[in-house]
Amino acid sequence: MKKTRVACYCRVSSKEEELLNSLENQVQYYTRYIEERSDWRMAGLYIDKGISGKGKKKRTGFLRMLRHCAEGRIDLIITKSVSRFARNTQDFLEVVNDLKEKGIDIYFEKENIHTLSSNSSFLLSTLAAVAQEELRNISENEIWSKEKRAAQGKPAFIRILGYNVERNRQESKITINEEEAAIVREIFALAHAGVSLTNISRVMMERGYQTARGSNEWAYATVKIIVTNYRYTGNVLFRRFFKPNYLSDYKKRNTGERTQYLIENHHPPIISQQMFDEVQKRIVKQKSKAPEREAPRPLAGRIFCGLCHCRCYRTNDKKSQSWICKQIKSHPEKCDAIPIREHEIKEIMQRAMRERYDFSDPDKMKRELKRTNDANFEYHRLSLFYELEAARERERYGPPNDSATKEKRRLEHEILKKEVFWEQVEEDKKYRDQALTSLEKALTDEDLTFEFMRAFILRIEVYPSFDFLITWFDGTESKLKESKYCGKGRKRKPSEDMKMLISANAEAMKPEGIDNNDPLSIKAVPINNHSNNNHTINTEVTPIEEHSRPKSIEILNEPQSSKSKKRVCCYVRVSSGEEDQLASYRFQIAYYTHTIHKNPQYEFAGVYADEAITGTSTEKRTNFNKMIADCVAGKIDLIITKSISRFSRNTLDALEHIRMLKGLPKPVHILFEKENINTEDEKSEIMLTILSTLAQEEARNISENVKWGFRKLAERGIVTVPAYLFYGFDSDENGNWIINEEQAKVIRRIVDEYLKGQSYRDIAKGLTEDGILSPGGKKAWNVTTIKDILRSEKNVGHVTFQKTFVTDYLSSKRKRNEGELPQYIIENHHTPIIEQEVYEAVQQEMERRRNHEKKETRHKSEFSNILYCAHCGSLMWHYLSSPKMIDGKRKKYHYWRCAAASGDVFTIKCEVRSYREEILKQTFMIMLKEMKENPQLSLEAKGAIKEIQLNEEEQKQMDKLQNDQKENYDALYRIVEELGDIDTQSPEIQERTDKIITLEKELEGYNERIEKAKEMQKELDWLLAELSQLKRITKKSKFRDDIFRRLIQRGEVYADGRIVYDLSLGIKWTAYGADQRMPRSKDRNKK
Repeated sequence: MKKTRVACYCRVSSKEEELLNSLENQVQYYTRYIEERSDWRMAGLYIDKGISGKGKKKRTGFLRMLRHCAEGRIDLIITKSVSRFARNTQDFLEVVNDLKEKGIDIYFEKENIHTLSSNSSFLLSTLAAVAQEELRNISENEIWSKEKRAAQGKPAFIRILGYNVERNRQESKITINEEEAAIVREIFALAHAGVSLTNISRVMMERGYQTARGSNEWAYATVKIIVTNYRYTGNVLFRRFFKPNYLSDYKKRNTGERTQYLIENHHPPIISQQMFDEVQKRIVKQKSKAPEREAPRPLAGRIFCGLCHCRCYRTNDKKSQSWICKQIKSHPEKCDAIPIREHEIKEIMQRAMRERYDFSDPDKMKRELKRTNDANFEYHRLSLFYELEAARERERYGPPNDSATKEKRRLEHEILKKEVFWEQVEEDKKYRDQALTSLEKALTDEDLTFEFMRAFILRIEVYPSFDFLITWFDGTESKLKESKYCGKGRKRKPSEDMKMLISANAEAMKPEGIDNNDPLSIKAVPINNHSNNNHTINTEVTPIEEHSRPKSIEILNEPQSSKSKKRVCCYVRVSSGEEDQLASYRFQIAYYTHTIHKNPQYEFAGVYADEAITGTSTEKRTNFNKMIADCVAGKIDLIITKSISRFSRNTLDALEHIRMLKGLPKPVHILFEKENINTEDEKSEIMLTILSTLAQEEARNISENVKWGFRKLAERGIVTVPAYLFYGFDSDENGNWIINEEQAKVIRRIVDEYLKGQSYRDIAKGLTEDGILSPGGKKAWNVTTIKDILRSEKNVGHVTFQKTFVTDYLSSKRKRNEGELPQYIIENHHTPIIEQEVYEAVQQEMERRRNHEKKETRHKSEFSNILYCAHCGSLMWHYLSSPKMIDGKRKKYHYWRCAAASGDVFTIKCEVRSYREEILKQTFMIMLKEMKENPQLSLEAKGAIKEIQLNEEEQKQMDKLQNDQKENYDALYRIVEELGDIDTQSPEIQERTDKIITLEKELEGYNERIEKAKEMQKELDWLLAELSQLKRITKKSKFRDDIFRRLIQRGEVYADGRIVYDLSLGIKWTAYGADQRMPRSKDRNKK
């Protein structure tokens, strides 16, 4: 019996002393828990250390577990509770739904819920919303507590450089630390004199000053935090920044969105307000000089100094990028390492790769990469903990000796070390995947990039003699001796030189007013911002006694209601085209038009309506998607809709759109009238989640009730499907199935010819040539249709119910029933066309032929359903060539040929040759080269865009329609005002709503053209940017499948090798050379 593979997920502390105990407890608990079930086996313990559950991007263990689920290694996940699994409702539902589709169950112990249970969806969504609400409450309580203290003049004061904080129960006492305050004053004086923040940080390190945390390392950011800290003036400005979303760590500058408090004279000042203001002006002028944040580099965090084991950082000098030990920056006297240039590191990595691998045989590299990707770290983790438990037992109950204690400590150290190693290996998986793709072709020196080598090399330690210790991705190590290029022309002990260099720079940068003998003495510094505004700022500050400092609390930027009108639209949806639904449709248009026009704070932004479309998906809701696009474009401030179920019956879709709209630069909120919920309220999300889940549950119940009704009818032998849907049958006046004799003759002919040995293809060809129409009314028959007829049990009088089923009522995807649900066979339901014995003989013959057919995996290609024959219009089909001996190996090649030329389309005759896929890819790359060099591309594309755009006359017509539409809305408002009620039977209301619907459809055509022109321009800009980045395009250049998929919509292949492509730019472009032959290999030339 196959056992269920069970994975356990938990989040633990990041502190080493707590991590080990927590891990050991989890291992012991879950091991015993799983051992109690004989049909379960442990698949592994997946952990995340010290990471919040409000997001999943940084949870390495969680993502690794999901990857193993996708790879089919896990059948069941056990976790403590919903809140341990995720505190973000949207992330939670995405993961649960994805795992459901894969048939993987999640068991939440605390709630005692399985996700594969049919009635778990509503409860899980509710509990996930509660877990998220708990996180929001924690966040809000913390904010409320800080705001309350600020309003009382007692804001939280974290120790900063220059101050001592003595905490007690009543109130924290803040005093100046004179030694540190002198450093702060010097920093402000340097900044005031125009010295850059980067150079100030160098001066601080040269003089050996320590930061507030006791570090000698001063960075640009460290100095910036000091010179922009308003608290050095003795005042506190509470809430300079705030988090717009409690689910994100992103902080935004407060420009009036939240209440601010200014507490004046809160503590003794170190600098004057005037000095602070002047320094801020200087910083604004220097802003462009601040170092730009670079994208993460492949070597970041993986190069270490062999002397002090500190990490190395990359210098910003673009002329010679180097890596240098961090210790040298803060304590140059403690480390004698010298910088190593980046090209030298690359050479060392390439040497290491060549010594370990034979590039002519990449199979070994592929095997090792795949082995690492498939490595079961979770099994090794469990093994180590079992060994640790045994060592502790020996220490506790065995004879007293040091060996058991040493073994226990060794295992504890190894576990902590392995956890770090495994986390790094998992982080590098993206590099290994990229390397596996690169290894599909022969390696060259150009392929040995940092990204490629990072897949193999985990860590590099650099020693002063330029020896290198390489740690590989499998945990093994290699030592490399000095390279002949490394360190050439550089000194081995540069510490004193570096000191002198920093001192010289500091002396050159020293501003007027700073004494050489006493670097902490600060004097008055003149400011010459303007010729007519020369004045002196005295940086000497007289401390104010605690009892004599009157505190003043001022409320700043208190949010006020906006005086400008809100642009408000409404969204209307009805799910069917029945008369009562259409009446509801008209009513909603009239009602919301009147509601928005009547509110003086609202500006009417239109009605977006979807008619006869379900709410379980947004895919086909054209006007819903248009409304969302207009929100993103900043045209709407508020959406009003009848209820959550009108907006969406899919919880995940609803949450995704609500959060996206709230997260826009100009947030858009939604008012759900029936539930009286406005998404502007932060507390609304839990109720929205619960209510949208109810709407989704209602859709599920409707679906289940319909399916239940069909099943019950099938159990009673009643078939509700009309007979005419099946070839060979009709219905009489009572709905009973009767044989269609003309079609029945065709079925008997197919069966007879098949049992006589004819192939599916020959049968289809014969029917086509005889002019018999297929079940779909087409002239040509195909192999699939013949197989379906031969397999159909309806030909012998039986009907099978539930041969397929809908896997998910939200997506409506159907799947062949392979035992997941019960099937119902209604025997002798109608008169048979063929005998049972004949039918069974056909099924046996089909099984026999199936066993002898060659089973080949389906070829996935960018050319599928894209290429057509230019001569007959048939689709180009893929086929695999017969094996050929190439370079001593048997190889097959992929070809594309016209379906009619292959003999599979019997109504057309075509003799166009086959085209090798490799050649098609080469011609496409050559076409990209021509596009890059040919200015005609841009001219033709712009011409096509101009044709789509509205001309002057059409623009006038559109403006007229928009004015007519506005008049209709205004008239509808007046009609409703006069009637005093909305009566959908009123002729006036019906007339106006019908005009509104008609005009909206006319305007839709114009809007589609405008959007199409914008999309084509966007595609042109994208293509030109991509082409500008392509360099040295040749036949051997790597095929750009990403460009092909986005750019190519259709291709017509001609006999002379031309391929005319229809581009997404709205133009055609021709590629040449598809008829060329591949060069013969050396082995074949010899023959």
